[in-house]
Amino acid sequence: MNIKDIVNRDVVNLDNCEQEPIHIPGSIQEHGFLLGLREDSLVIEYCSENSIDYIGLAHSELLGKSVDDIFGSDVLESLQQYINDGLMLSSSLLQLSLAGKEFLCTVHNSNGIFVVEAEPLTDEAKSGSQAYNQSARFLNYMHDTHTLKELCALVVKGTREITGYDRVMVYRFDKDYNGEVFAESVRDDLEPFLGLHYPHTDIPPQARQLYTSMEVLAYP
Repeated sequence: MNIKDIVNRDVVNLDNCEQEPIHIPGSIQEHGFLLGLREDSLVIEYCSENSIDYIGLAHSELLGKSVDDIFGSDVLESLQQYINDGLMLSSSLLQLSLAGKEFLCTVHNSNGIFVVEAEPLTDEAKSGSQAYNQSARFLNYMHDTHTLKELCALVVKGTREITGYDRVMVYRFDKDYNGEVFAESVRDDLEPFLGLHYPHTDIPPQARQLYTSMEVLAYP
């Protein structure tokens, strides 16, 4: 595995180790490149040495220049909207066209620097990015729930979006093992089961035992 250096990163020694910019890595793996943008101006403060391999621009052409100067207003607007919409907080992937090539990017803020990690957009990456973004949004929304009912409703909705299943349910047992469909996400053309109750005889002990050993069950 080859490692590429980050350019324009201060050198740290024993006299200034408290100033070490640990939020900016000293190197990255070679399957992508990195830009570090100042939060207040989106000027390129750092970049990986291998940027020339991906966008044809050397670090000397990037450092000190704004996103608008290098990549144009469309990229600037996409990046600003991504940040303003809070997508960075949910770790969603951002697709950007940089120097005429398509990239999938992750962005995070570290001590006033927007760290943009970009990888070429391949067919495989494109197909996986949708599931990744759905999962990221799903986990982010979980933090906004306040009750068990809200959480379970979010779980079934998010699970169905990610998997594409026709129906996803949370089934709750009472102390006597009578059951209730506590939360459900289902296709519009299917009959909903939400709120239905079933006697304990509907799911015998051996079936309930399966639920304790297999927390996720998928039915064809």
